[in-house]
Amino acid sequence: MKVTTKVAAGALILIALLFLLLMRNLELVRDLTRDHQALFEDRFSAVVAALELIELIEQVEERALKFIVTRDSAYADHLARLSADLAGQLLVLGEADLVHEERALLDSLSASFHEHVELFAPRVGDMATTTAEEREVLRAIVVARLSELRASATLLLDTLQDNAAAEVALTRARAIESERVSWWLAAISICWAFVFVLIIVRSLNRPLGQLIEATRRVAEGRFSKVSMSGRDELATLSRAFDEMIDRLDEIEQMKSQFLSRVSHELKTPLAAMQETNQLLYEELAGPLTDKQRRLLHLNLDAGRRLSSMLTRLLDLSRLEAGAVRYAVQELNLNDLLTTSFQEFEGQMRDKSLSPALDLSPEPLPIEGDRDWLMQIFENLLENAVKFSTQGKRLTMTSRLADFNAEDLARLPERARACLAKSPCAHVQVTDEGAGIPSQALEQVFERFFQVQGQRKVAGGVGLGLAICQDIVAAHGGAIYATSPGQGQGSTFHVLIPLVGERVTTAAPTSAEAMAKSA
Repeated sequence: MKVTTKVAAGALILIALLFLLLMRNLELVRDLTRDHQALFEDRFSAVVAALELIELIEQVEERALKFIVTRDSAYADHLARLSADLAGQLLVLGEADLVHEERALLDSLSASFHEHVELFAPRVGDMATTTAEEREVLRAIVVARLSELRASATLLLDTLQDNAAAEVALTRARAIESERVSWWLAAISICWAFVFVLIIVRSLNRPLGQLIEATRRVAEGRFSKVSMSGRDELATLSRAFDEMIDRLDEIEQMKSQFLSRVSHELKTPLAAMQETNQLLYEELAGPLTDKQRRLLHLNLDAGRRLSSMLTRLLDLSRLEAGAVRYAVQELNLNDLLTTSFQEFEGQMRDKSLSPALDLSPEPLPIEGDRDWLMQIFENLLENAVKFSTQGKRLTMTSRLADFNAEDLARLPERARACLAKSPCAHVQVTDEGAGIPSQALEQVFERFFQVQGQRKVAGGVGLGLAICQDIVAAHGGAIYATSPGQGQGSTFHVLIPLVGERVTTAAPTSAEAMAKSA
């Protein structure tokens, strides 16, 4: 599934959940509005009507008793109007939306009122001729009937209020339930949004991390594919990236073949030119003037530098093509360092350097190809002499690698990995020359890289350290550089695994250092 499809599907689900939540809230508002309308328009009006009904019954009772006592026609007229109002109020209650129990109470109340009216109305006209005893009997009957009406009206009012309270409680319960459902829907929406974002992030993070790592490796000159499966945009991008890697690899191979071929083709005429210049310099073709000798000397130096460049180009091509066959044998590292150091004693004297060779008092047995290992230390010494300031100190040391936890944590990852596999010999070549900026400590091992401002001093093409790194890696070791800063000198460190009895005796030291680092 495409990334855009995933995002669209997740967004649609989230929109659907939010829409459902909105509709639920709208339904809740509609139900609450309807319930409140029913309460205020029906229940509230019915309760008010019941209260007015009780008040009218009390007024009817009061006027009826006064009329019986006084037999005043004004009271009779007022009583008739109150009775009509009471009958009208009963009709208003009858039109209200009442439940079965309330309807039954209202019907009973209406029947009792009509019985009272039928009993009392015919006696209004005869009240003037009635005796005191008859009026007393009538008064007792009226009081009893109206008291019964008032009690029925009060019961109806209580019933209306209780039912209204029940409906209010039901409405509140429905509101709480709707609110709970809304909260659940909101929680589900939030959870889905979180899960959706997590799924999208995870589905994007891993392939993007692979692409970033592959791009970083390409920037370091190590071509490797991503090989990502799927049909989304990232998989398509990874396939395009792999195609680019294939193309870059082809270009790299073409470049290596071109450099190898050109270097090889140039070595023969260059050797002939150097031989001719050497013969001329030795005056085999006749005597030379001082100016001619100086020019030939410069020509020979340039030829040696060019020959060195071509040799390194050929070495790099062979290393990259995997065409190097190492003649592995057991060696004493101190012997290699001594031989390499002695080869540069003349150049050190020419620059008035103070050389120091500090070797391990114990042998450091290693396995490897003597010539290629010699090339590592010769390249490092050549660079150290080249970049050292006149009259400064140049030191080469060898020791059993023994780092404390703090120093181990500062090492590059490849150095820590080398120490984790086996005890190692630690070789350091230190100069007091130009130094290396901190941001360039890793770049100096890249092909053709030279520190800005040091190209004139270097004179080469920036392949020596790249070749050293390939040779050291082929022997299972690691190489890295440290420097206090530009203009403060630098140190190149070489770690090479030890073999034989030295590995057994040194193993606890390396294991202890790794444990401290952990």
